[in-house]
Amino acid sequence: MKQQSTIGTKLSGLRLFERPSPGSLAEKVVRRLEEEEVTLHQANNLLMREFGRTRNADAYSVLYQINYRLFLNIISRKVHGYLDQINPADLLQDVFIYIYRYPSKFRVIHDRSFANWSYSIINNTIREQLRKLRRRTISLDAFPEAFALPSRFDPVARLICKDDIERTKRTFCLLLIMYANIYRTALSKKEKRALHMVEVQRMPYPEAAEKLGIRYGNFKVTVSRARRKIVNRICLLANRSRAFELEKKAC
Repeated sequence: MKQQSTIGTKLSGLRLFERPSPGSLAEKVVRRLEEEEVTLHQANNLLMREFGRTRNADAYSVLYQINYRLFLNIISRKVHGYLDQINPADLLQDVFIYIYRYPSKFRVIHDRSFANWSYSIINNTIREQLRKLRRRTISLDAFPEAFALPSRFDPVARLICKDDIERTKRTFCLLLIMYANIYRTALSKKEKRALHMVEVQRMPYPEAAEKLGIRYGNFKVTVSRARRKIVNRICLLANRSRAFELEKKAC
């Protein structure tokens, strides 16, 4: 009884940004959770078992809403030393994508079954991300000449370095112009709003989905589709430009 009271106190201010359908199992679990009839662990087990059995969207949505802040805090603490290279929000999405894709791997054994299972998913996701990070990291000591800074007494080296910097600036500006043009002409109104919320306003996905008036899963698809459109168009333009340059050289 004491444990239920503690859980109830923590969740007394719980506000779902998307309520489940009336009469659904998810709605009943939410009501029992708010009335302190079940603990958070028990609610998670019920919702996950329902989602695994029926793939019910309400069950998954509530599962996300009552856990995403806790999961994000855990991930942020674990990758604290890598925040300049790893975005905890991206790892959070990976965790919930795994939960969505593999509900059959969940088994109810005790009250903390979902807590233990989800914690192992978080750990594995972070471990895999760190592994990728290590594979991408190359020691510059292995290439001392290639990455050595030009001597200030070597005017030729300084001129080459300055030329590379200017070329990089021009390329970056060109990419920004292409991005802005594709954003204006190729994206739908909904895709523009979604992309602006997450990339300019830095709004969390759940909050942005609520403001846009669509489900969290649909919002992620919208953002992903918008980004894919932009990348594909940039690649297409870059390939055309490259082909044009080659044609000019051939002439």
